[in-house]
Amino acid sequence: MASGHADLVFPSNPKKAWYNALKRAKIKDFRIDDLRNTCCSDLAMAGEGLLKIGRHVGHKNPASTKRYTHFNTQATEETGAILQNKYYKNVQ
Repeated sequence: MASGHADLVFPSNPKKAWYNALKRAKIKDFRIDDLRNTCCSDLAMAGEGLLKIGRHVGHKNPASTKRYTHFNTQATEETGAILQNKYYKNVQ
């Protein structure tokens, strides 16, 4: 087996590898948790429940999943309009 780092599947310092990758890609102000936020939010906007999303990302507590899940304001406005139309369309 070759000596050095060439035989490693994962880098010995993942944090350093992450920042080097961001630097090479010229990406600024991006954290690895942003990926988790995006994943949770996309699943929630697709209609998945917090418990199912939490299991997917490895959370044991739904409060953690809720903290990572951010809804698209346009989507919530659209769903709000649907409910308003359903329940209040005849209210003057």
